[in-house]
Amino acid sequence: MGSGGRISTQLGTTFPVKFRSEGVRQREQHQVNAVYQLKEQVRANDQQKWTQGMMTGFGHGTTWNEILPQTLTLDSATKYGRAIKSIMGVPVKTSDLGDYTAPATRQVKRKATGVEETVRNTPSDKRRINDSAAKSDAFSFMSPAVTSFVEDLTGLHAANTRFTGSAVRATFLRAKLALGNDPSTHSDDDKAMLGDFKGYLSGHLSQLKKDGAADLADQVSAEHKRSGTSATASNYQATAFNLHEALNTTIDHTFDRKKAKFEAKWDKYTNVQKMDPVAAQARIGQKLGKWWSEAARTGVALDDHAKDAYQDHKRSRYGIGRVE
Repeated sequence: MGSGGRISTQLGTTFPVKFRSEGVRQREQHQVNAVYQLKEQVRANDQQKWTQGMMTGFGHGTTWNEILPQTLTLDSATKYGRAIKSIMGVPVKTSDLGDYTAPATRQVKRKATGVEETVRNTPSDKRRINDSAAKSDAFSFMSPAVTSFVEDLTGLHAANTRFTGSAVRATFLRAKLALGNDPSTHSDDDKAMLGDFKGYLSGHLSQLKKDGAADLADQVSAEHKRSGTSATASNYQATAFNLHEALNTTIDHTFDRKKAKFEAKWDKYTNVQKMDPVAAQARIGQKLGKWWSEAARTGVALDDHAKDAYQDHKRSRYGIGRVE
């Protein structure tokens, strides 16, 4: 509970990364801390009031245009996905950020003269520069994940819309899965999302930053006063739901793809290689993941009920609401 009775939620998690600084391997556990809370805002020019989600303590970019990637690769989408899962308390693999090489020199302004001079970077300078660059890259993968929970709060209180931030997380997971699926399963909407991720997501979900939230809250409030309902809120809610439904379709494609691999590998391990069932289950887990290893252990029928369970499994790990 914050001061003045304001309810707040503390986020504390880590994002494990590895990289090479001047060819030397490094590992870091980047600490992520943020405080989420609701705050009443007042617009200066007309004194309009509205309530929205706020976040403090993260200290990195939180504006859509700053943090949303224009395009995604399977590698970058995996890192964004790991960031979301880490916030949900799911253990994640270490993300490889690649190689960092600092420039040989840098410009330094002398305090006494105000003149810029070129100085050579020492090994410790290069390490500091590379560490800073790697940290910035790590936090760039965390920003959409951290900020999406602000959108959940703002969407609900400014636009009377549930699952706004969840729709953001759903779209990241959908992109990650779509990139790993057969391109023949991609709809025109999938292609639009993968071709211009920032444009796609911004086009579907209004930017619920301060002034945007004020305009949306004002419009929803005015419509409720006139008719007792809000077409704006209803349309916005439908958009959020549609983004979740699009994810469900992509999860189904992933399930079908992995089911085919599961069946082929299970036959290979148990019938061709004559592996012990327990060893075969472990190998399935290494190749396809824990959910499939558990499916092998229980012998569950991989039918529509299993597909629904697989959807629930994916959504829960990414903090995505079940919308119906």
